[in-house]
Amino acid sequence: MLALAGGPESRHDGRVMHGLRRLFRVVLPVGGALLGAGALSGCGASFESIYESEVRFEHCYRLDLEPRSAPTHRLFCWQEWLETYAVDQSRDRLEYAERRVLALRNGDISRPTLLIGGTPTRSGAFELPADTTVAPPSVVPAGTASQPVDAPQTCQTACSDALNACRSLCEGACDRCVEEYRDCSERCVKQPAPDEEEAPEKK
Repeated sequence: MLALAGGPESRHDGRVMHGLRRLFRVVLPVGGALLGAGALSGCGASFESIYESEVRFEHCYRLDLEPRSAPTHRLFCWQEWLETYAVDQSRDRLEYAERRVLALRNGDISRPTLLIGGTPTRSGAFELPADTTVAPPSVVPAGTASQPVDAPQTCQTACSDALNACRSLCEGACDRCVEEYRDCSERCVKQPAPDEEEAPEKK
């Protein structure tokens, strides 16, 4: 039997429908907000892990260039990066870290070349010395090898070459090139020249 309009059944049904509409208005926004928060937290964790990985890679690379860093510390840094921070990193960084671990395990304590704007490589021309009291290798022609070489000037030349290489690849965003050049120049100034070494005391 159909309920009369305005009867008790009709008023009851109206109250039920009104309650359901209010429930949907509350539940749907809250559910959407929870889903959105979950999605953002997932993306945030991914971005955070990538950022930490990049920061750690730069730390290990700078540790490799630091003259006073022990080979065992450098080896541990690269091993930890490969085991913990290598997720979602580029293949060239993975291969570079693996090469550093292999070299340090085999007793190769030489340091990589400071190459700004590209993948770190090694080169005998501008390789940083393991001993800070030893001047960098000379880059002058063989015929003038007997002439004295200013160690800071040779180091500064390497910094200038690295700056030019960085500027040729930065495509407008060259602020980092200048910062790295300043750091390189400061290391050259702090590096003592051979004639500044103290002579041994005579007994």
